[in-house]
Amino acid sequence: MQQNKDFILRNWPFLLVAFFYLILGISLNKYYGEDDLHLLLNQYHMPWLDYFFKYFTKTGELLFGLLIFAFIIWKSNWRMLLTFVSTFVMQAIIIIGMKRMFFRHHHRPGYYFQELSVDLNLVEGIKQGITFTFPSGHSSIAFFLFLFVSLLIKNNWVKFLLGIAAVLAAFSRIYLSQHFMQDTVAGAMIGMFSLAFCYYLWLYIDYPFLGGPIRRPKKKTV
Repeated sequence: MQQNKDFILRNWPFLLVAFFYLILGISLNKYYGEDDLHLLLNQYHMPWLDYFFKYFTKTGELLFGLLIFAFIIWKSNWRMLLTFVSTFVMQAIIIIGMKRMFFRHHHRPGYYFQELSVDLNLVEGIKQGITFTFPSGHSSIAFFLFLFVSLLIKNNWVKFLLGIAAVLAAFSRIYLSQHFMQDTVAGAMIGMFSLAFCYYLWLYIDYPFLGGPIRRPKKKTV
């Protein structure tokens, strides 16, 4: 683990990429408008991109999270485990609460444009949802998971690549017409904020066992 405990300094390459995505996404959404921006981006479909985003979008799902969870159990400590679990719960509560309490009738792009009799380029095999488009849960989970991996490593170039991977996961939701740009921007912000909050929460809770390994090596018998 890195000695530097400051969240921003530890993850600045990732956060730099994320910052540009958020600024670019907000700016494009403001300039073109939600509908026109989605239609503009939807023009750029290619078979290899269809295949790539169809599967890469799964980094915002449970299996990727379980792999990281297993790695934490194997190699890390209780503080990182509690940070991981509490972040997952926190961002899930925020996402589900916002979707169901405030934005339950906001339609996803596939259904929204179908009602307007506008044809979209859709990827075969991807089920098109109807409601609960804002904010994007996949984007929130992807940014949380890739940023968490960034916490576990030291190489800044890898952190930079993890930021790009998170952006691609969020953009996959737009490419597949599961979300609008603003949905992914909001999701990304929620995922990163939740992790930063829980990271500092557990960092300043001072119980000795938190820094200890979860899996203790077996003692050698003579």
